Amino acid sequence: MVGTGLLARGFGPLAGLLRDRSEAGRARLFAASAFLARVTNAGLAFAIQILLARWMGEREYGIYASFWVWFLVLGGVMSLGLPVAALKLVPDYRERADAAGLRGFLDGARRVGVLPSLLACAAMIAILCAFGPRIDDHWPVLAVAVLAVPAYVLMDIQTGIARASDFPDLGLMADY
Repeated sequence: MVGTGLLARGFGPLAGLLRDRSEAGRARLFAASAFLARVTNAGLAFAIQILLARWMGEREYGIYASFWVWFLVLGGVMSLGLPVAALKLVPDYRERADAAGLRGFLDGARRVGVLPSLLACAAMIAILCAFGPRIDDHWPVLAVAVLAVPAYVLMDIQTGIARASDFPDLGLMADY
């Protein structure tokens, strides 16, 4: 009986969080679910990195880690800051009820973000095909990573738009 009361007291704040339907309660629930998603997925990512390092060996894991870092850097630069801009502009357009401006930003952000990444991807693939075999025998792996950059840029922009549209779980799902 003592354990039941302790259990009820421990889950009381969680039950209150789930029952609160106010604007502040929704914000707390979104923040809690985002925090839980980030912590869970950080733990999974850490465990996967350890497993990959064990399975691949030092040299192969080093190549993988190097390519992965460059992939993330290229993707972050190629998104041109549009995911962060969406966090300000989407709510602003909604607040002003400017549907045309919102449609213009949503369509333009995707085009402006993806087009330069496609052009850069094509240039990098051409360089890799021309000079890759002379530089390193792992250049096809880098070519695959480069081909994935435009998809990553589009995903990054979409997650910014999702977070700006009050869908934090959807905004975190693709990243984590």
